[in-house]
Amino acid sequence: MVRNGTYAATFSWSYTDERSEEFYFPERPVGLATYVHFYKKDRFPDGVGPLSFDDLRKEGLSVVAVRNYWYEDMLEAAGVTVEYVSTEQLAWSMLLHERADDYMESTEVGMIRKAVFLGDEASLLVHSPTFLEVPMYPMFSRKHPDGRRLLEIWEASNPPDPETTPEAAIR
Repeated sequence: MVRNGTYAATFSWSYTDERSEEFYFPERPVGLATYVHFYKKDRFPDGVGPLSFDDLRKEGLSVVAVRNYWYEDMLEAAGVTVEYVSTEQLAWSMLLHERADDYMESTEVGMIRKAVFLGDEASLLVHSPTFLEVPMYPMFSRKHPDGRRLLEIWEASNPPDPETTPEAAIR
């Protein structure tokens, strides 16, 4: 709805070149999303580290992933064994039932979603230390009549920091 101009803004998103063609991004992020590997603790009693995509392949870990999420191209480029599903709920179920070793998600979202989808069994799943931090931004509509003006108001009250611009985030 922000893309088509029904709403003026949305919160919070990572910066991509593709998104910047359709939305205005402020210079300063509002925070960081931290990404971790969720896994079944009895399957990996010594834990799982903050593995890179190449590490996942080298360790022979199977990953369950939601189709069309940010990590799809990176998993395939690294040659990771991946089972794609259409929903987060299916991903959590596959992880719980040991049909995959790993599910990547932001820490905060993952903790909430596993509790919602798995109930009491959520405690069987734990997560690794952070393997990726991504700056997050509000996005302002290029099509809504107030999108540009709201971005300018936002920018005036949140001056940019050169170390955390969207461009610095993808270096």
